Amino acid sequence: MLWILHFTTNAQQVDATYLNPMLNDTRYRFIRFGTSAEHYAGFMYNISSPTYGNDGSFSIFTYSNRDMVLRTGTGNVIINHESSGKLGIGTSNPQYKLHVLGDVYLQGNTTAPGGTWSTTFLYWKGHSLIMGTPVGRYAHNRLELKPGGSANGLLYSNLQLYNALNENSHQLAVNITSQGVSYFNGGNVGIGTDNPGTHKLAVNGTIRAKEILVEASPWPDYVFEEDYNLMDLTNLKSYIEQNKHLPEIPSADQVAAEGVSLGEMDRLLLQKIEELTLYIIQQQEQIKEQQERIKVLEAK
Repeated sequence: MLWILHFTTNAQQVDATYLNPMLNDTRYRFIRFGTSAEHYAGFMYNISSPTYGNDGSFSIFTYSNRDMVLRTGTGNVIINHESSGKLGIGTSNPQYKLHVLGDVYLQGNTTAPGGTWSTTFLYWKGHSLIMGTPVGRYAHNRLELKPGGSANGLLYSNLQLYNALNENSHQLAVNITSQGVSYFNGGNVGIGTDNPGTHKLAVNGTIRAKEILVEASPWPDYVFEEDYNLMDLTNLKSYIEQNKHLPEIPSADQVAAEGVSLGEMDRLLLQKIEELTLYIIQQQEQIKEQQERIKVLEAK
């Protein structure tokens, strides 16, 4: 049996064709909207056709390039509320609450003052947002920030981590950028260790660099001041014999236990070099004085 319903609305004339389930076609049943010459959209109960989804599925469909819009007034669009069903986009076999086969594009509607920087917000309830492949899927994971590129010029990538001081105030702690200045101002950093302790940067391994700039203060120019108390060589000899290291220089046991501060050690080594210079000057003055005495004695 074939029913054709024809009715007229204020806006347009619509034909609705209903294929009675008692027809011999056992693949699907549907209600189709349109005119006798052109179909617009419809509802379908699929029995066994693989073209229209899984067996027993219900479909809302359109013809040609017509859009499908779910629109409410001030209410919400709710799918699978209080059920174990899943939503698939681009797939007829969703494995999760939302399963998308294809790319996802997010477009926010917030623009910073000046209209040059737009913002998209993605919120989640709870503490952690975990991204990765599911259990059993053999695939390495990689997170990339890659601008699409533009003829207008260079585009950079930027990752920023904030502390929330309160509901209305945030503090930028970590800034990692592919162009410009990157910095960490959010505690201590460990490389090769999960326990940096009180050090801003703790590295368990070697570091290779062309140059290291260390700020050390005070720099030991004070050694050359007239009031500097230079230890005499007799006392220096006694100290070395007793302690087996120079005064103010850490011992081998102390270095093994605590390490060496580059800035402090550079300062102490320069101090000892300057003290050694003073000892050499003293020795040279003594040698010169002795040579003059020898000349006097030889002249008699």
